[in-house]
Amino acid sequence: MNKKKITVCIGVISVVIIVVIAVLFPTLTKKQMVFVSDRLFVSTNQDVSEMVLREAEVSEYDSPYIGIIESAVSRTKEASVEFQSNFGCIGSEIIFNGNGIAVNLNGQWIQFVPKEPADLNSIIQSEQAVYEEEVAAFIKNVSADNITVDIVEYITDTSKERIKELKITEEDMPDGYYIFNSDEEVIIWKCNAETVYTFIDWNGDFTGSESPEEYTTTDIEEFQKYIETYDNGEPKMPFFFIIENGYIKQIIEKPFA
Repeated sequence: MNKKKITVCIGVISVVIIVVIAVLFPTLTKKQMVFVSDRLFVSTNQDVSEMVLREAEVSEYDSPYIGIIESAVSRTKEASVEFQSNFGCIGSEIIFNGNGIAVNLNGQWIQFVPKEPADLNSIIQSEQAVYEEEVAAFIKNVSADNITVDIVEYITDTSKERIKELKITEEDMPDGYYIFNSDEEVIIWKCNAETVYTFIDWNGDFTGSESPEEYTTTDIEEFQKYIETYDNGEPKMPFFFIIENGYIKQIIEKPFA
């Protein structure tokens, strides 16, 4: 009789354990995530291979390559180190794409969007992830609907930790800034009808002014004409870009000493 009770108890306990695991396991595991450019991205499970191929065909440059997955943590954790995932796939390529990034998983490009702490699920469901960041970059080419740039790091004298890390001296930044470009990272950002271009009209070609004056327009053709006034159409100083939802929201030229 006691053996029967023990057997029944063991059976009940086993069922309870199975139920608990079934309930808790989905909450313990996390969605596929990858940490890139100091930001955590989460998978939408959307196959965007055709989109990536179309972008590559219409561009004279390769797809906007970022790097590869270099390390991984378990599925129960969030990636927190540059080029780290929580789903393995070390060596998989990562590129900028649309409103986020795409990762090549077994030959398919899967879309990832920035993880926002407020409401991640709504971002994935709507596929309207929005984020802004100001990025310094050299302009390499301006076309009818996109701009090719080489991203750089604009360091000011307030960036104490970065200055120490790179061992930048006062002699290296006599005007209060330092432009760090470890290697050429050419990417393509798209423009739309709402993109705002703010630049310095040095010669009065757009403002009619006899002295340099800031000029703002939403006409990319005007911006193209301005960029063409530089040697080979490539300004020697970086412009500053605000990116929203994968598109250029604003381009700003700042006066340099």
